[in-house]
Amino acid sequence: MDKILYNLLFEKTANSLLFKSKDGCAILSRNPGKPICLYVKEGSDIESVRCFLWRQFNEGQMQETSGIIGPTWALSCLPIVAKSNWEIAAFFLPKQKVVLGSVQELSYPSNTKVNIEMLAKWIKNFYEEALLHNLEDSVGYATALIRAEKIYTLQNHAMGMIIPLSYGMSRLNLIYTAPEYRGQGYGKEIVLSLAKKVQDEGLLPVLYARVANKAAMATYQSLGFVEAGRLTEMRF
Repeated sequence: MDKILYNLLFEKTANSLLFKSKDGCAILSRNPGKPICLYVKEGSDIESVRCFLWRQFNEGQMQETSGIIGPTWALSCLPIVAKSNWEIAAFFLPKQKVVLGSVQELSYPSNTKVNIEMLAKWIKNFYEEALLHNLEDSVGYATALIRAEKIYTLQNHAMGMIIPLSYGMSRLNLIYTAPEYRGQGYGKEIVLSLAKKVQDEGLLPVLYARVANKAAMATYQSLGFVEAGRLTEMRF
C-alpha cells in the first residue's frame, strides 16, 4: 500500500524536479503547473519532515507553486497556511478482483470540433467538481488528449483516461459522466472498462477520490476497489 501511495503521487516526467531529505525519509516532486508532491515513508520522524519541508520553502524550491499534496498524517503536523485543503483517498483494485469481460466498448473520440467542444466542457467540469479549481485552457487540453489518443469515451456519455505509473500500476483519471446521464450506471461501466484494460496489460488499477465526494467513494468501493491510504491537498 505504501508503494501505491508513492506511485499515485509521483508521475515523473522529463520536467520533474526531485528533492530528497538527507535521511531519505521524504521526497518532494515538482512538475510545472501542478502542486508539489510530498512522499514520506511511514513511521518517519515528523520533526525531520518538518525541517526538510521548510528548508525547501526557504531555499525557494516551493515558490510559485499552486499547492502541495502528501500523506494526511504528515501534512496535518505541518504549520502550513493554505487557502483550502481537502482529503483524498487512494484506491487500488486487488489482483484477485478480476474484471470479467468488457462492460462497454470504449473508443477514442475522433478529432472533430464537436468532440473537442464536448470533452473540453467535460474536462472543465471535472476540474471544477473533482479538483475544485478552474482549468484555463480546457479546449487545448481536450485537443491534445484526442490527438494523442489518451482519452476514452463511452457512448458520448462518459470519459476516462489511463496514466501509466511504475511498480506495475496504472492510474485511472479524468473519470466523468455527463450530468444528463448520471444515475444510469455509466460511471461504473467506464471505471470497470478502464480497469479491465489495465488488468489485461498485467498491471494494477489505482485511482484517487476526494473523500467529500461520497458518490465517487461509494462507487469505487462497490466495484471492489480498496483504500490504500489518505492524502491531503493544500492550495496556497
